[in-house]
Parts: sequence; C-alpha cells; structure tokens
Amino acid sequence: MIALAEQNGTTVESLFENRLAVCFRILGYNVEDLGQGSGRNPDGIFTYRGNDGSYAVIYDAKSSADPYRLRTGDERQFEDYINQHISELQRRGFDNIYFAVISGSFVDEAREAIRGLKIRTPIREVRLLEANAVIELLENSLRDPEFRLGPGGYQGVGLQDFFVESGILTEADVREELGL
Repeated sequence: MIALAEQNGTTVESLFENRLAVCFRILGYNVEDLGQGSGRNPDGIFTYRGNDGSYAVIYDAKSSADPYRLRTGDERQFEDYINQHISELQRRGFDNIYFAVISGSFVDEAREAIRGLKIRTPIREVRLLEANAVIELLENSLRDPEFRLGPGGYQGVGLQDFFVESGILTEADVREELGL
C-alpha cells in the first residue's frame, strides 16, 4: 500500500480512506466522504434507506501496519464525530445510527471505550471492522444477488445484521455468519 500511495502521490491514509469509500459504494451504500482535508470530521458516513428501514454508519479509517489500539484520545475524537453528525442524521430520518472504526486488525475489543461511547452518545453500536471483513462482505455481495443492505430475513443475513452488535468483526466472523 505504501508503494501504491507513493506512485499516486498520496498518503497511505488517503488511499485507504478512498478505497473504503469505493467498497461501500460497490456494496450499494450512499457514501458521504468527509475525511482528508475537511477539518475534524470522521472519514465518512454511509447510509441505507429501503422498504425494510434505514440506517447510517459514521466511520473512521485507521491505516496502520500494526494492529490498531483504541486510545482515550481516539475515544474523545470519536465522541465528537458522533455528536457532530448524529442530530442531522436523525433529522434526515435515520433511526439506527452506528459508528465503525475500520483498520487492518485490532489489538483488543476496546470494551471500555465502546461502553463509554454508547453511554455518552446516542449511537446504537460501535463496530471495529477489520479490512478483510469488509472485503469478505463485498465479495459475498458480488456472489449473492440476494444479499441485502438491510436486515436479514427468511432468505438469510443482511448487511445491517453485521452492525447490530459492538466489538470486532473479523473475516472469520463474516464467513461464519454467512455459512461460508
């Protein structure tokens, strides 16, 4: 990723953020890019609105060669991101609003930080998404035309189902949930 960023005259962080936004668009989400160069904002928000409901995910990308560890400063920054955008998302009719941090891997579950964010903000859940989990979701959506953005139903799991609990989501978790 470093070599590719250098070839394109950009940073690894920008490249990672841009590629995540593309992945979410391919999945079918409406994506608002808010990251690099736009002040103190999360990297983006992706939204879904359908007959079966609506939801939004405020997300921040953390590119690192090492597993990412949620720190106290990050927790305060994430709280600011949530509080900055949640009222507008609620006004726009999104009943379920989640927060996600996306990185290559995570050091731990960050249970205390997640609990703190859920207590101090109106966010529903906080998901720590490993990049390979996002890739697995994308691959499944390309393989399975019945894989929906909304909640699952009689035909199986939907993408929203992966956001309705807090903690780390790994590629193995996605594969298990999808029965792959």
